[in-house]
Amino acid sequence: MEDVKSKIGVFIAMLVGALIVIATGYFILFHKTNYWVQIDNSNVSELSPLEYEYDLRGYNEQGSSKDLKFKANKKLRDEAYLRLEVMPLRGVYYWEEVNREDLPANVLKNL
Repeated sequence: MEDVKSKIGVFIAMLVGALIVIATGYFILFHKTNYWVQIDNSNVSELSPLEYEYDLRGYNEQGSSKDLKFKANKKLRDEAYLRLEVMPLRGVYYWEEVNREDLPANVLKNL
């Protein structure tokens, strides 16, 4: 009977460990956060005629800031607002221009 109890304990510990690994992997690989930036073309580097790299400070819905780098295949409109989708390991993987009215209040205060 002791042998069965110890095997059940080991099984439960392994199951809990596997769930922790899966949850952590999901967060790292699939969790995205939105940040908003305002384009400042004085902070752009031309990598080639068709590739520009922006280095800007972005803000999330809570108003927390983060320095972000992303690339575009054209020089973006100065002072335009962008929403960036950011993942922990991938960084910025998607961006789109948005209207000022679409910015969250905490973002608008900081931009």
